[in-house]
Amino acid sequence: MRHFDPITLTEAIPGIHNLEGTTELPDDNWFFVDSKIPDGKVLSVNDQMQPILIDSKEK
Repeated sequence: MRHFDPITLTEAIPGIHNLEGTTELPDDNWFFVDSKIPDGKVLSVNDQMQPILIDSKEK
């Protein structure tokens, strides 16, 4: 399991970061597997504090 911080929108690493308030996600979650956010999308969080991609408001 890996940890996602819904406040900073980054991975939280045990032993380095405070894990309070983080969300545990499986190692193969798209957030850890994909290396680039697609054009026209931005990183956000859903109701379960998991990372999601939403449409960018910028044109």
